[in-house]
Amino acid sequence: MAQSNNTKAAITSPRIKIFSLVLILATALAYLPAWHGTLLWDDNGHITKPELRSWHGLAQIWTKPGATRQYYPLVHTVFWIEQKLWGDSVVGYHLVNILLHALGAVVLLSSSGSSRVSRLDFGAQEHAFRSPFFLLAPGLSQFRRD
Repeated sequence: MAQSNNTKAAITSPRIKIFSLVLILATALAYLPAWHGTLLWDDNGHITKPELRSWHGLAQIWTKPGATRQYYPLVHTVFWIEQKLWGDSVVGYHLVNILLHALGAVVLLSSSGSSRVSRLDFGAQEHAFRSPFFLLAPGLSQFRRD
């Protein structure tokens, strides 16, 4: 029981909330160029394939291996939903991706579940140190000039 109280204290700490907000804002700023970017590499095959935009296409995503380039039905279902929400506009896709990535960094920050994280003391610095690298890693690993 003490562990769950420590976890609650860590997640609700004002310092963690502030640092989490900073992480989310840093992610939004770091990926600002992507907000209005275009589709890249194999994105067309994943999110805009016309024959998969219908209800029948959604069924194919789950039941027909080969309907998509890789059989990741949950991922392609999310793309299907996003396509219904904002059509061919890539802004929505990018913003959802950025938000999910920022939330992942926040989860990493608070993953220790100890009261040390709530104080951001020496034992918790590891989590605070890793989080910004986590949120910037995809942007750095996929950088190309073409």
